[in-house]
Amino acid sequence: MGKTAVTIILDGVPGGTLQLSAADLRAAGPAGLITRLENRLHGLEARRQDTLDPIDRARREIAHARQNLGQPFPPSPSSPTPANAPAASASNSTR
Repeated sequence: MGKTAVTIILDGVPGGTLQLSAADLRAAGPAGLITRLENRLHGLEARRQDTLDPIDRARREIAHARQNLGQPFPPSPSSPTPANAPAASASNSTR
């Protein structure tokens, strides 16, 4: 004989599935079931924000990158400057 379980699926919502066995349902009772559902719904807002934050950050990086397209790279601290650049070796060889 199979086991009885209740599955509540919030379609299209990451982590939106709540599955309870018959024993869990009996132990939780109506108030406990409502509490579990409320907890799941409150967690969705945090999950939504955790998903949107990296997207917003990536969009800002894309906008910054687009602004800098075609611009030369800034010199790094270890890049030689004209004052401390190695002298170019000039070879005046004749054949």
